[in-house]
Amino acid sequence: MPCFLLAHRIDPCPESDVFVERATPQEQLDHESGVHQDGEPFIQLIRGDQLIGQMSPQDARDHALAMIEAAEAAEQDAFLVWFVKNKLHGDEHMAVSLLVGFREWREKQSGIQTGQKLVPDKGFPKA
Repeated sequence: MPCFLLAHRIDPCPESDVFVERATPQEQLDHESGVHQDGEPFIQLIRGDQLIGQMSPQDARDHALAMIEAAEAAEQDAFLVWFVKNKLHGDEHMAVSLLVGFREWREKQSGIQTGQKLVPDKGFPKA
């Protein structure tokens, strides 16, 4: 299956042919609130046992909203691919072509870019 949906797919989802990698405890992204000595609040991002960054509460809220928007876009993309393949009996090329067009339309409508342009570590071309 071409990698136009998700990178590093290993676990099959029971209701589709899309695969999702499960993060190991060392790879899991987590967060924690804190307060600097000067009284400024912050959120720190942690991956496994490594601190990878800090951000202001507003930046954390913006990031959280972007994650929610990405989750919604991912579900819409998955439905679109499922619909093309299972209801229209299209092939993967048709599904990818429609998905790319839908992402372009969504970006023009919302100004928000969604979907991967390049699958990390694999070097696959744009979807």
